[in-house]
Amino acid sequence: MAKLRPVGDWIAGRFEIFAVHPGGMGVVYVAHDHFGPPGRSVVAIKTLRDEWLQDAEWKARFVAEGTLWVALGSHPNIVHAHSVEEFDGKPHILLELVTGGDLRKRIGSPDLDPPRALALGIQFCLGMEHAVRQGLRCHRDVKPGNLMIGADGTLKITDFGLAVIRDEFYAEAPAQVRDNQTNPIPFDDPAPPVAVHDQAATECHPGPAHPGEPTLRLTQTGSLLGTLPYMAPEQFRDSKAVDARADIYAFGVVLFEMLTGELPFHGRTIARLDRAHSNYAPPSVVPSIPRKYAKEAESIDEIVQTCLKKEPAGRYETMDELRKALAHVQKRLDPHH
Repeated sequence: MAKLRPVGDWIAGRFEIFAVHPGGMGVVYVAHDHFGPPGRSVVAIKTLRDEWLQDAEWKARFVAEGTLWVALGSHPNIVHAHSVEEFDGKPHILLELVTGGDLRKRIGSPDLDPPRALALGIQFCLGMEHAVRQGLRCHRDVKPGNLMIGADGTLKITDFGLAVIRDEFYAEAPAQVRDNQTNPIPFDDPAPPVAVHDQAATECHPGPAHPGEPTLRLTQTGSLLGTLPYMAPEQFRDSKAVDARADIYAFGVVLFEMLTGELPFHGRTIARLDRAHSNYAPPSVVPSIPRKYAKEAESIDEIVQTCLKKEPAGRYETMDELRKALAHVQKRLDPHH
């Protein structure tokens, strides 16, 4: 296995590395761009580990998906992919550096009250609306780890396109790579999924996850694509055929988590999570809404429940429709917003 570049190393005589965030398949280098355009002195540089770039097809797919991300252009609620560059014969994606961390860090925080949760949801919709206008069909991996929060509190969606290549990677990955978990890193680098075994599994059911329960991130032989606790029922059937309504479902899970601190469904096998998402009604968020917002608790719950409808046709049809529903309730919660 090739060594990663160390802190202090230079990439292409231009980028001076001051932080390294390795993942199972890739790495993000945070670097000073000594010859970049004005106002862009620091960037995140994402690439794959050398062992994954040895296959020409995988390398080409990484470039293609990175190019799709770049094509989304600039938007306040999207992590900006500046360009795909080749350094030392290897493709790299130059990304906007977001320093505030991701939404995972804020789940369960008292600062993440209902008005703030709905406001973040509105920003998510704005970013996704822009992406759809640029031709994106579906993100496929909406989750707190892919929702970055800037230092100014702005939500920025990341990992566009790269979720798609995981299907190919995981289908071909060596067993020792597939079965190891790596620590999460900025930009939610596509790390190998957690191995899931029936042994010691618990029945999947509505309600909060067990404390410390691992997040399941398993993709089997190219058949699943996404992060299981956030996947829409249809995504368990055919992940490549889903549309924006699967992203709306995933956002519904994220919104439930922001409001309650828990996931709506849990389980330790794919089959049990599949059964829960496909058959069980999610719990109401009403008991988790603070008393000061009680007048709007039912309206908030209606949004969550609509996002989490089992059939895509029962959900909001578009991100624009979801955003308007969020904004309507959020304005009543925070009239001075």
